[in-house]
Amino acid sequence: MYRYHDYKCISCGHYETIMLKRGEEEESQLCPVCDATMDRQFPAPMITKASYPDGISRGDRWELAKQSSRMEQEASLLRKHGKKEDAARLKREARQLSKRASTKRDKDDK
Repeated sequence: MYRYHDYKCISCGHYETIMLKRGEEEESQLCPVCDATMDRQFPAPMITKASYPDGISRGDRWELAKQSSRMEQEASLLRKHGKKEDAARLKREARQLSKRASTKRDKDDK
């Protein structure tokens, strides 16, 4: 079994992927271009919307919850001013957004 490690030269910037066997010691790598030391590069973890089951990321959930809260506030203002039908419609839409924003963990906590 092999592992792949990325290295970048600290002097000339040469980039190279080196294959090592499992259990093999990592030695300091030398640049094949200028013979300077190469530093190991660690890739950033990849987080995408596809990593969430329903395709909604945390930021999107927060925005949906925020929008739902605003809609509920507007519905209460409409109710105070005597527009009960519009308030009820807006409240239903706010609930739908709130359901979309909640996660499985949120549902288990209730």
